[in-house]
Amino acid sequence: MLRAVDRTVTAMGGRLLRRWLVQPLMNPSAIAARADTVAELVADGSLRGELPKALGDVRDLERLAGRIGSGTAGARDLVALASSLSRLPTIARLATRGHSAYLTPLQTVPPELLTLAQKLQHWLVETPPLTLTEGGLIQAGASAELDRLRQQTEEDLAWLAQLEKTERQRTGIATLKVGYTKAFGYYLSISRGKANRRLPNTSASKPSPPKSVSSPPSSKNGKPVSSTPATNKICWNTSCLTSCVPKRPPTSPPFGRSPPTWPPPTCWWVGPTSP
Repeated sequence: MLRAVDRTVTAMGGRLLRRWLVQPLMNPSAIAARADTVAELVADGSLRGELPKALGDVRDLERLAGRIGSGTAGARDLVALASSLSRLPTIARLATRGHSAYLTPLQTVPPELLTLAQKLQHWLVETPPLTLTEGGLIQAGASAELDRLRQQTEEDLAWLAQLEKTERQRTGIATLKVGYTKAFGYYLSISRGKANRRLPNTSASKPSPPKSVSSPPSSKNGKPVSSTPATNKICWNTSCLTSCVPKRPPTSPPFGRSPPTWPPPTCWWVGPTSP
């Protein structure tokens, strides 16, 4: 029977119709109020046709409210909530054409819901990522501080890309890459076949660090991987233990893997000049 009469356009309407059939009314006044609403919609064909169109854009507010209340809502759930709440004024305007007991409560929309919809639409992008941790959820221009941090991040990434390009030109190693790990910070990576190659004795101008870079790359505990106090420069070749860390003897290479030559023939530095 439910399959035969179900013409609902929202998940909430489908669940409500199922409850009505499973739990029929026993109060005569409640039965009469529901029958009056059905008769009013049957008499007004225009209203009966426009209401499903307006409700078609409304998402499952009951499920969205449950996920938001439990703290498990994602970014797209928030956007769906904002889109659904923004459709309430249209539904309320259509409901003013009716006078039955079921349409009258729909004629007014709580202002708190409209305020919430406006705030969500102001802050959130139209197509957000799947999870909140991916970023990119807040629109550009919504927060001046956030826009500044985003611009700073873009400048840092551009500086790292330019550094990688400069080092490739200086060393002649086309496969050289700038990498990052939480344990060692930023580092230069080359293939094992290029590890025994000596760098040319040339000085290339390195890109000036962006304003946001106030300290060299750091390791997990916040201290540089290896440094020389006299020059305050950082060695990005983590396997160089002789020229960069005087007190640490190069008896065993890091991670138990020996490079082709030990210690390495050259040392890569991040600083104004080579050591």
